[in-house]
Amino acid sequence: MVAIVTPSIVSTMTSVALAWEANLIGALILLVLLIQKELIDNTASNHLHKVGQALNIGILPLLLTFILVLIIRIVDFIR
Repeated sequence: MVAIVTPSIVSTMTSVALAWEANLIGALILLVLLIQKELIDNTASNHLHKVGQALNIGILPLLLTFILVLIIRIVDFIR
């Protein structure tokens, strides 16, 4: 029975688990950045408003990646 579990199967299972964790971490970071941006945008400080604009550098790529992951998962689910 142990001989059936090859190293390629183990590495595939590990990479799938790591991909799931990476997606989860990316989604959590996106959520934190969006919350920070919303809190900063509601302040009257001009300096903090510039910080809120700088957060877009991290938000936009994470948002595009999140949308791409969602599309891939939906297409995978439909098949």
